Amino acid sequence: MSRESEITHEHVVAWIDCGSGRGAGRGLLQRANPLQNTASPTRRKRWSVPLTPPLSLVNRLSVRLFNNVYYALGARTAAPRRQDYRDFLFPLDAVENWNRIYGPRGFLQFQCVVPEAAAQDTLDAIIRRVSESGSASFVAVLKRMGDRPASGMLSFPRAGVTLAVDFPMQGAPTLRLLDALGELVADVGGALYPAKDACMRPAHFQQAFPNWAAMGAYLDPRFSSSFWRRVTETA
Repeated sequence: MSRESEITHEHVVAWIDCGSGRGAGRGLLQRANPLQNTASPTRRKRWSVPLTPPLSLVNRLSVRLFNNVYYALGARTAAPRRQDYRDFLFPLDAVENWNRIYGPRGFLQFQCVVPEAAAQDTLDAIIRRVSESGSASFVAVLKRMGDRPASGMLSFPRAGVTLAVDFPMQGAPTLRLLDALGELVADVGGALYPAKDACMRPAHFQQAFPNWAAMGAYLDPRFSSSFWRRVTETA
């Protein structure tokens, strides 16, 4: 349905249930077209997380509850409606300081893009791996990317399907999970998003961005980053 919707709608995105239990893998497709010269609908009321809790509020129980409610509400509001563009394009902005719910250790985001031909099997495997890991996420966004050639030497966008998932940082277990997910992506010739990465293997980066070595001619010798040092290490 996503492909058909892209013919008639300018914006198409899906929310995926990456929790555990029978609901894992279900989703809601959202699509929209801009309306010109019309009064903007009232924006949703903005909420705020006032403080950072000592422990993450994102766990299997809270995510399962949120996902069940979110899916049920989404299924009930399937009829077309007008919506402020900011509420559609930037839904997380409805909650100020939302990152605080992850606790003092924060969160890591995993975002990948995989070739269309391998998307179904690979994304199924990723969702299954997340569900089995005991980790939890209620922010899971699925989109299709177009086939317009990227102009940058290290551009992440490319034809395929991209999935972004946020995980509460729980130390070594979270790093092992993201590494396992990265291996699933690398096995089908996909790529991880460098701008959101915290633990990508050098081999995965170099496979997905073959122009990385050519960047040496453009590096400022007076500038260095821990990311670049990590992903350009020799295997």
